[in-house]
Amino acid sequence: FDILCVCFFCLMLRRPPRSTLFPYTTLFRSPARPAGLISVGDSLYVITWTRGAGGTRYHLVQFDAGGDLIRRIKIKRIQEPSQIAWDGKHLWITSWFSRLVYKVDIGTLSVIGSFKSPAPKTTGIAWDGKYFWITGTYADLYQVEVDSIKLYRIIFHDISIYRKDRQN
Repeated sequence: FDILCVCFFCLMLRRPPRSTLFPYTTLFRSPARPAGLISVGDSLYVITWTRGAGGTRYHLVQFDAGGDLIRRIKIKRIQEPSQIAWDGKHLWITSWFSRLVYKVDIGTLSVIGSFKSPAPKTTGIAWDGKYFWITGTYADLYQVEVDSIKLYRIIFHDISIYRKDRQN
């Protein structure tokens, strides 16, 4: 009986708080770790990674508004995917490793194009309706024009300058 109580107690410690958005069985029993996420309509897309004996694996997971799993696919063509954005038609996934931003068809979840990120180590991406905003490891922030997939302008190469201006 004592062993049964200890096992039950250990299981209870692993449970997330009841205020968690997704049910325990959907996300938290998996060894997957979330990296980037975006809300598209009634769905939430999450990039996850797991590390094991076979190396690191990445997946794109789609949940419905209730937190139920819709689909999960292994990401094969993108090395170290990390962040995700939505432009109203396509998902865009960044690769910290390859310095590329990949265009992904939302219906098939397959890669249909890419462009080189202006940030040496891309850490974030957002879409404002006209431009992508891309951040990097080295305190850099870029505005990228999507139609021609070219760098429109560099907003801040070093955001620490902006922080100093705000303090004065």
